[in-house]
Amino acid sequence: MLQSAIAPIPKTSFTFVLCNFRLKLNRSHYINTVFIPQIDAFENCLINKVLVSFDNIAEESEKIAEKEYDRLGNMPAGDIDFMDMSEVAEKALGKAIIYYSTMNKMKDGIIALFTSGLYHLFEQQIFAFYRKAILPPDERNNISLLNWPELKERFKDKGLNLDTLKTFERIEILQLISNVIKHAEGKSAKKLRKYKPAYFKRDGSILGLGKPFYIDINPLQPLAGEDVKIPLDDFLQYCEDVKEYWQELNEKLGTLKVREDT
Repeated sequence: MLQSAIAPIPKTSFTFVLCNFRLKLNRSHYINTVFIPQIDAFENCLINKVLVSFDNIAEESEKIAEKEYDRLGNMPAGDIDFMDMSEVAEKALGKAIIYYSTMNKMKDGIIALFTSGLYHLFEQQIFAFYRKAILPPDERNNISLLNWPELKERFKDKGLNLDTLKTFERIEILQLISNVIKHAEGKSAKKLRKYKPAYFKRDGSILGLGKPFYIDINPLQPLAGEDVKIPLDDFLQYCEDVKEYWQELNEKLGTLKVREDT
């Protein structure tokens, strides 16, 4: 009876109320109820929504091979050059291998994409926080102030040097990864090699060259899963690093609050 007596809240009204409620939360609650849950959701999307779609690519490859084998085997003799059934099987298998290999690389590319996206999500969060909690209202829409050097200076004015945070170097590495995934070879790739050389190496034994050895790769197409490989466990750790950054920042800022007039 109680439920039926309550009129549903329009979605637009609920969004307005929710946004205003969030803006009136103090700094600690804002970080813990908005930013950190966003990181958790971002991680969950990759693990439980996206990567699961790659779970059956081996079975999909087998079906592709079977379909291609049937297609080639049932073609009229005059439509293709003569092939015995062993050649038909080889061609069918080749098509399946191409599919499997490509999808595996796409999986690696998507992990790289999400790792790059994680940095951009963090960057948007820190600038949103900067505008709401650090800049005065009359400066929040001044585009000339929306850059890292200015942001760091304003935090210093509050008594906090962001470069001294324990998580600073890990976030810096994440930024380098993001640049490499976006731009491929370049200055960021050179810097990232010093921290994460394994991201740029491949086991030469996969090329059928005998004894395993590692070869350096110059990244050309990271988003296609080529040349740069970010292990899934590393992505998960970077998610933890971003959350730790916010927790550490939260502790350092003490009683600083998100302004209610945002």
